[in-house]
Amino acid sequence: MRQLFYIVLLSFPSISAALDFEQAEKLLKKQWIEGDPEVAAYSEERMQYENSIRLDERGGCYGIRGDGITQILRINEEGVVDQVVSSSKGPKSECFRELYLGTKFKKPPKAPIYRKMMMGYSSS
Repeated sequence: MRQLFYIVLLSFPSISAALDFEQAEKLLKKQWIEGDPEVAAYSEERMQYENSIRLDERGGCYGIRGDGITQILRINEEGVVDQVVSSSKGPKSECFRELYLGTKFKKPPKAPIYRKMMMGYSSS
């Protein structure tokens, strides 16, 4: 049984421990400090694509009562959002988490890539 457990873990190299918001923020800051222009270009292109298909408007998340939330997305080597952590808990943050988790775009120049998103904040 123990041998099978190790084989299963080795078969899924992209599985990683879940991050909390503070850990994700530290990794995002490190990525920003490194200032890789390819990562910046990839992040911008992905954001433009998501805006063009109005991804954030799907699922009715903005209509859920509650304050704005800040989320950090982790994008793996396949271009898939494999983790979403939020600054707060509740129905609105869970809705956005479910909306973005598993979304796919082209493969990034390196991985993982972290992206901060501020959702549902008032502009006033």
